[in-house]
Amino acid sequence: MTLLKQAAQLKKILHDMEIELGIEELSAPEKSALFATKEIASRLSGAEMGQILSHPFLTGFSRPTIFRAVSSLKAAGLLVKEDGRRGRYFTME
Repeated sequence: MTLLKQAAQLKKILHDMEIELGIEELSAPEKSALFATKEIASRLSGAEMGQILSHPFLTGFSRPTIFRAVSSLKAAGLLVKEDGRRGRYFTME
């Protein structure tokens, strides 16, 4: 199996998972911010905005775009900001 064929299969699996999670309608920056936050928070106790901004999943997106994506995810209830902590976020399951 070629590497490109494997990548296409992974993309299909990811798309199917996004549908199952109900996030298929999110924009690319929103999905990337959500996945980055989840990946960071799974290793640490939450994800700080600086960590989100520098995450490889968000390479190519401007800071304002990432801030808008995080704000949109908070409004949708997919990200929760930790009380009493500035800029620390958690993903909702």
